[in-house]
Amino acid sequence: MTRPGPEGFKQVNGKADLPHARSAVRFIYTGELGVSSAADLLGVRRLACYLGVEGAVEACDSALWALARGAPDNPLSGVQELFACRQLLPERDADPGAAPLLDGIRAACQTQLAAHKPGYPTATAASPTAALPLATAARCVAAGVPLGELLVWVFPDAPSVLSDPAAKARAMRLSAASLEALLTCDAFATDDEASVLLLLAEWLGANPAAGSEERTRLCRCIRLAQLSGVYLQGVLPLLRWFPIAVNEHRVLCQALSLPEGPERERLLEQVATAGYEWPPSWVSLAARPQSRADVGRVYGWSVAQADLEREVAKLAAEAGGGPASLRGAFACGAPCLVARGLEVHPKLQYGHGDDGAGVYLSCWLPACLRACNVPTLLGVSNAGSCRLVVWRGPQRAGTGSEPGGDGGGEAAGGSGSAAGSKSAGSSIRGGGAGRQAREVAYSYQYHGERDFWPVGSGYGASRALPLLPAPTAGAAAAEAAEGAAAAAPSSLLLSRWAPYLHEGRISGTLEWLGPQGAAQGYPGDDLTASALRDSLQTACQARLATYRGTATELRPFDPSLPRVPLGELMAWAFPDVPSVLSNMRSKAHLAGVSTTSLEALLSSKSFATDNEATVLLLLAEWLSSHQFQPGTEDAVRDRLCRCIRLDRLSSAYLFGVLPLLPWFPLTPAEHRVLCQAVSVTPAEERQRVCGKLRSLGYDWPTAWTMAASRPPPRLDAGRVHEWSISAEEIKAELAAWAAGSTLSLQAALDPGPDVVAGGFEHGVCIEYEQGSDAAMVKLTCILPICLDVTYQDRAQFIVRPGPCRVRVWKWVVEGEGGAVRREAAVELVPQKHLCLEAGVTQVSLGSLPLLPAPTAAAAAAEAGEGAASAAAPSSPLLSRWSPYLHEGRISGTLEWLGPQGAAQG
Repeated sequence: MTRPGPEGFKQVNGKADLPHARSAVRFIYTGELGVSSAADLLGVRRLACYLGVEGAVEACDSALWALARGAPDNPLSGVQELFACRQLLPERDADPGAAPLLDGIRAACQTQLAAHKPGYPTATAASPTAALPLATAARCVAAGVPLGELLVWVFPDAPSVLSDPAAKARAMRLSAASLEALLTCDAFATDDEASVLLLLAEWLGANPAAGSEERTRLCRCIRLAQLSGVYLQGVLPLLRWFPIAVNEHRVLCQALSLPEGPERERLLEQVATAGYEWPPSWVSLAARPQSRADVGRVYGWSVAQADLEREVAKLAAEAGGGPASLRGAFACGAPCLVARGLEVHPKLQYGHGDDGAGVYLSCWLPACLRACNVPTLLGVSNAGSCRLVVWRGPQRAGTGSEPGGDGGGEAAGGSGSAAGSKSAGSSIRGGGAGRQAREVAYSYQYHGERDFWPVGSGYGASRALPLLPAPTAGAAAAEAAEGAAAAAPSSLLLSRWAPYLHEGRISGTLEWLGPQGAAQGYPGDDLTASALRDSLQTACQARLATYRGTATELRPFDPSLPRVPLGELMAWAFPDVPSVLSNMRSKAHLAGVSTTSLEALLSSKSFATDNEATVLLLLAEWLSSHQFQPGTEDAVRDRLCRCIRLDRLSSAYLFGVLPLLPWFPLTPAEHRVLCQAVSVTPAEERQRVCGKLRSLGYDWPTAWTMAASRPPPRLDAGRVHEWSISAEEIKAELAAWAAGSTLSLQAALDPGPDVVAGGFEHGVCIEYEQGSDAAMVKLTCILPICLDVTYQDRAQFIVRPGPCRVRVWKWVVEGEGGAVRREAAVELVPQKHLCLEAGVTQVSLGSLPLLPAPTAAAAAAEAGEGAASAAAPSSPLLSRWSPYLHEGRISGTLEWLGPQGAAQG
């Protein structure tokens, strides 16, 4: 054992800790803990860690993990017990084992809650959001905990859940009752109600067997009044499964547009007179908590070198085609992150002959919504406050081989960005002589309050990554004759990208920021807080996804305590929509939840989102995953749609996406009336308007027009999503590049899906135009395909990405034989509205200076000395990208920012 220092005695709490200390000492001699309750295990663990009892901490962790998995006859007993004493859990940085412990507990609890399948109560039974019995762990104060609060504990907000593949997968497996409990929980946070709706859409797509009644109940949990315009106007009316007609949608939009006051109340009264039965959540002005749990988490992303080479080769072959786009792949496995109901991912774009590549943060409508006939233009949105970074590739310090000779400069593009939001040449990783330093080639911080661009496009800089000059034939031959360095690009196609290639990819990070744009960590750091949420949410989401019972069937481990509403458990496991849709696991779990669980989640007041558009997107994803077809299970779909808070939709969704969703129960005429209704202010006046519309036959749930805003936080705010573009892809694009065309390299997010924000998918791309000295980094914003939107008459709408930050990494080598990556260049944050067409838009974040193009003689020399015939023509082009190529790819990060574009750390 290690002897405790003076500060350690502060961790001993007198007589209360005496039994725990005895257990820790007993373990030294017997190897047995002698305790089994969560509170006792946590107490023993704390003292064992303080006393340095070897093996005791690990034994407590194993026991806690086993406890979280529950008992065979009562799977949620462990979840409830841990929730009752959650204040005893250690901080993620309290000790080396704290983060893995929290991760394991969250994963186990999510799994248990996802497996919990509560059914809907009968007409005489309690509401699915009624409190469920919850026993208290030993030494904890007994209290009744609704199921929704349990769900919010492990699914804290919509955007972070949707951005986590594991958490999303578990959320998808939630039953409809559990999802309803999550959505109706006031603690469920989100960056926008769109993320909550997206969560519902994802769940509906993953649960095609959900009935119409279940869908309706879930839809009535959505706080439509809190949806972003993109979701409210653009997405919501086109959701076939959402129980709102087109005309009703118009009335709802009208009601939601009114501020709280007599006019709104009169409109709602007319709505009620018209027969529209809107749930209170639809028109509620109370927003969910505005946060996402992944704030400060650094999402690594990269673009494979092979993908980069392929795109560069294609552009070179076409010699005049359009720019090549390379989508960054996230290291976490999510194809994209979710923010404000949109899928977000970094993208590299490059045109043949360009002197630089573009880096963008793309914001797209989630795939589960794109199948809903959403028009070309949904509007403008944003991904919230985040930071996108592209790393520079490894280079020898002092060689002067970087574009510009100084490690990069202020990026071009990204109009409307605030001063100081872009940086160049900064180092975040030190190293001794001979080591590589991680250097930022391009970085941009997105501000949610001012950076907007069309959904389906990207926001960034067209010359964010300056490329090296194309090598001449003679230089290429000389290079091949002398032999290229092991870390250098292997093809002339990628030679221009050498500054950004490292370890076969271009890499970067995306990080959601918290208040004031401050992140909770630095790119590449071990963000233990995020790891904790990921693990706990994964376990609880998995359990809730398998639950098929009613909300009243949830059994507490202590029958003497009140029951926990399913919605609270769902919102605990799937806390916010955008993070769930941006996470492959969370999205998969959410797709598995039943209709009852999904409706419970959408109805939970704790279910958070960045925008109601993301909530609508969640519903579209769920319907898509469950293969809902119009006219087959309309009752279930409509019930889920009535949980969407249309009045909380973003303008892009309200006016652009909503009327084009074929599965959403809102006719075009109703949509027009709804738009009028939601525009009524104040709330009292809107309520009267909606009441009048209801009397006229507009059977709108209250959630559509008078819903309170969902909690705004998203768990993945501050999380850095890594993206990359492989050198092979760049090389291929350069080889096939047509003269005069623009090379667009779409970054692939790691672990996969786009980042969702505001009901759209966001990503990063790098564009390069032939002959340019720099590549443009762009943020793409895409309307999710799960919305099932069909574009007509080139419909357009304006979107604004949420506050996020894009980075492109640049790599340098310091000293001899070292390999430390150092951050440098610029941070990019979108600052403007964008026009979305065909569900896609892009915004330039900045430029990446490229190395000078090799001369024709150098290229010929390299080809003459054994370069492959197919690769040789593109090698000089690829060499310009070498400052950003590392490990065979260009990489960077995409990060969602918190309120006011601030990161959490």
